[in-house]
Amino acid sequence: MIIVAGTLSIDPSDFEKYRVAAEVMIAATLEEDGCQVYNFAQSVIDPSEVRVFEIWESADHLKAHGTTPHMAVWRSALAALKMGERHLAIYEVDKIGTL
Repeated sequence: MIIVAGTLSIDPSDFEKYRVAAEVMIAATLEEDGCQVYNFAQSVIDPSEVRVFEIWESADHLKAHGTTPHMAVWRSALAALKMGERHLAIYEVDKIGTL
């Protein structure tokens, strides 16, 4: 299992454009083979920060996600926004427990 987690920084003036593009991206990605969770959430403390959280069955599924047409559209949408830093990490998980 692969987890992608991190943050994006988006200028609040562009957040509505981001939200519209993100809705399309999330819906399309959730239909992909191997996608278990795909979600973005705006921070309640810092409105410019978006938390990213994804769960994929395998690295191959995540790699395939990067080549989809909706990913190309997503990248173009992000390039048109005023964005700050982006911090994403990939975690390979072999065991899951409850908290």
